[in-house]
Amino acid sequence: MKNNEEQDKDLKIASDWGKLELSGTDIYSFREGRYPYDKSDEKNIKRLQENFNAKYIDHKVDENTGFAAYAFEDKTTGEIIITYVGTEDVTDAITDGEIGGHNITGANKIVLGDLEHDFTVRQYDQGEEFYLKVKHDNPSAKISVTGHSLGGGIANTVSLRHQEDNIESLTLNPAPVLNRDVDKFGNGFDMNNIRNVINEKDPLHLGIKLADFTIPGRMYIIPNQAWHSYVFSKKDYDNHGKLIWFDKLTSTNDTGGDIIPGFVEFTQSAGAFYTGLINKKFGRKVSLAEEQVAGIGINFIIQGTPISSILWAVLTYSDAVQAGREYRKIKGQVTESIYNLNKKYEGLKSQITAEAIQFSIMATVEIKGAVDIAVEWIETTLAKCKEKVLEVLESVFNTAINFLAGSVVVYLATSEILDIAKEVAASYVQDLLDLFKGDFVVDTNVAAIVSEHILSHRHSLLNLFMNDNSRGINRSLLGEIAKDVKELSKDLKQLNDDVSEAVFSMFAKDEELGAVSYY
Repeated sequence: MKNNEEQDKDLKIASDWGKLELSGTDIYSFREGRYPYDKSDEKNIKRLQENFNAKYIDHKVDENTGFAAYAFEDKTTGEIIITYVGTEDVTDAITDGEIGGHNITGANKIVLGDLEHDFTVRQYDQGEEFYLKVKHDNPSAKISVTGHSLGGGIANTVSLRHQEDNIESLTLNPAPVLNRDVDKFGNGFDMNNIRNVINEKDPLHLGIKLADFTIPGRMYIIPNQAWHSYVFSKKDYDNHGKLIWFDKLTSTNDTGGDIIPGFVEFTQSAGAFYTGLINKKFGRKVSLAEEQVAGIGINFIIQGTPISSILWAVLTYSDAVQAGREYRKIKGQVTESIYNLNKKYEGLKSQITAEAIQFSIMATVEIKGAVDIAVEWIETTLAKCKEKVLEVLESVFNTAINFLAGSVVVYLATSEILDIAKEVAASYVQDLLDLFKGDFVVDTNVAAIVSEHILSHRHSLLNLFMNDNSRGINRSLLGEIAKDVKELSKDLKQLNDDVSEAVFSMFAKDEELGAVSYY
């Protein structure tokens, strides 16, 4: 019988301590009915909730595939934690084999004679389905995932497939994700929401490195020489339940494709397998010298057995598959880059075309505006000219009348007036004499006499009319008309220059845009 301290825990399920201890030890004990979860189902669930300050809200178990997952709600924070159960039996071992088979061969199915098996890795899909169900049932809750070994691989797969949700994943010695997920969603090395705690000599992790499989997120290799199990205690956590190694170690990620051949990596890792095994079986530390000697011995033994050729062949084939994936990935990246470049080029062309159209519209509007202003000015100026001409004509008429009225007095000499008077008097005398002779028609035409005398001085009167400002035409009006016409001519010339400049500028801009589009 264990003591009460071992039975009763006071952990927060949302803390690092709570998640790692639940996924690494308690969930296995709970499922297997081992102490302290060896009572009735009701009491076991109650003990599990009490130990982790949590409320048990949902679960999914599939005996056919070996899948098992449990969802708990932290009573303090309300955060929901999903823990995925790792490898427990032969059913889970089949899933482990499917993961390795797919990742090594790159195939989704294997056919050996009459044997045919799909590498569906159903548990990974079930893990995603369970997460989506919990999310649907709790739309406003924060949801994080955790798991150990195979359970860690499921947790990381859920986070990788749903990067839009930024799901926090904390795993212990996780299985790798599937290469087909890496091809679709990326390797996830930049996902800071995924933290992987790895025992220094974990055989699963050493195997993942050998086969160039992928674990997404940040990775913390704990220097404890431990094997695959949960080996942490109170001293590994601070007062808030945070794993202290997260602050002591620099995160890294040594998984995925590399240029080191698999058999070389195996040779380098043989000593690590030995150290982890010794630590697990006997609980003692192994020196670096002992590890190196053990590694040489293991390599020597393996090379002397038929298994060595099979092992080297498998590792070499795995390297070839990974190299092919990397080649396709690089090829895909190059193709995508070329596509993006072409897309940017087409976008630039479209942008240039749009700018050219916009410029043409702006130039057309600007030219039309200038022309409209010029036309308005011309119409206004011509109206003013018309008004001035009418003023001049009126002035000429009035001046002519006034001039005509005063010309007889002003411009005709006294002798000329006397001559007109004498001619008129003589004509009237003759009419009087004719009257006595019986001619009663008056022939005297005073207007004709005066007109004849005035017309005889036509040239001198015209010269005086045109040049004598005091008595002739108002020449200031003619000066204003001449000035306005001159200004009109000047503005029309400027309008012509402005329109020509705008057109040439538009052509130059068009050539510039064409040059940019070409390059």
